[in-house]
Amino acid sequence: WFKANGGTAEHVEIHDFGDQGLGLRATADLQENQVFVAVPEKLLMSVVTAKKSSLGPLISREHGLRSMPHVVLALHVLCERLHEDSTWAPYLNILPRSYSTCLYFSPDDMMALQGSPSMGEALKQFRGIVKQYVYFFRLVQINPEASRLPLKNSFTFDDFRWAVSTVMTRQNDVKVSSNETVKALIPMWDMCNHCNGPFTTGFDDSTKEVKSLAFKPTRAGDQVFIFYGRRNNADRLFHNGFVYTEAEEDWVNIQLGVSKNDRLYAMKAQILAMVGLDASGRSYRVLRGPEPISPELRIFLRVFSMNTGELKPYLFNPEGLPVTPLAELCKAEFTLSEENELKLWSFFHTRLQLILGQYKTTKQEDEALLSRDDNTLHTRNCIRLRMSERDILVSALEHAKAR
Repeated sequence: WFKANGGTAEHVEIHDFGDQGLGLRATADLQENQVFVAVPEKLLMSVVTAKKSSLGPLISREHGLRSMPHVVLALHVLCERLHEDSTWAPYLNILPRSYSTCLYFSPDDMMALQGSPSMGEALKQFRGIVKQYVYFFRLVQINPEASRLPLKNSFTFDDFRWAVSTVMTRQNDVKVSSNETVKALIPMWDMCNHCNGPFTTGFDDSTKEVKSLAFKPTRAGDQVFIFYGRRNNADRLFHNGFVYTEAEEDWVNIQLGVSKNDRLYAMKAQILAMVGLDASGRSYRVLRGPEPISPELRIFLRVFSMNTGELKPYLFNPEGLPVTPLAELCKAEFTLSEENELKLWSFFHTRLQLILGQYKTTKQEDEALLSRDDNTLHTRNCIRLRMSERDILVSALEHAKAR
């Protein structure tokens, strides 16, 4: 089907890689920057093809759909799967019947995340999909434009979470012209698994194909990888269904804010707003590596730790006193004052201790649990995520201690 419709897959084949699922295996040696797959535009499943399908009239009438391209694509996938003569039937028929995203977590799987700062995000995503399903189930039943859709009599929650997970794990932004980027599923290419490396996939406007290049030499028999993009392991698990323990870039999102009981709240909130940060609370990244504080987190910590004398010049400065530009606050080498630095690191240290204290298991206990054979893939992934997060937070704590 793929080759009959103009697709080319040079020296690769689909192969089952166990826990990693299906992937592409090299059948001959690939050189760096060698094109190994080219997918014609006509094979892409996108928001554009959804609008041209039987879903078109419903999309044009429903503003809610037009503002949610991932849902449009999920409904498109479901409708095409129910059409026996669909152009994409051979592609849809080889997709997994279930996924390892958080939409497939059991209550026990969710409890494996207890204590993790990421548990709230997993629950939020699950609740969001349930709400979307209820809304679109009702829409399909009562909207006259939906009466001719195959979903009318076949639209269960299991169907919806499967379609949403298909889109979450496979969609990509494709720049099909100089001024248009669409979300699309890319048959064959989306069989590739992820590893560290540069992004080497793009749309060739001259041939109207999505082309992917090998970003490193690959020997025959080895798996051919692509780079999915910048995400932390929590996002990879919840959206892609795996934890990549060898990630060169990873971080933990922690929630921080200024208490409204803080007598300096108003001034701190104003200054944080000047740099686009919400004083009432938002997530900040604690990074893997030798410098764990991300730029936005550093700004928050410095403003949070300011005293009245340090805050006032940014808001009330009739004397025209010299003021350090707010942009400088994100720099590791900058020091506002010795007092500010002491408060900053003391607060950060205490906060990390509190977060680490929420985990229900130790590193050694997690290692023992991971070695057991009776865990589900979902539970193993949750344990891997806990271990990855704890490593980052412990490293950040040691960094804070040393200051």
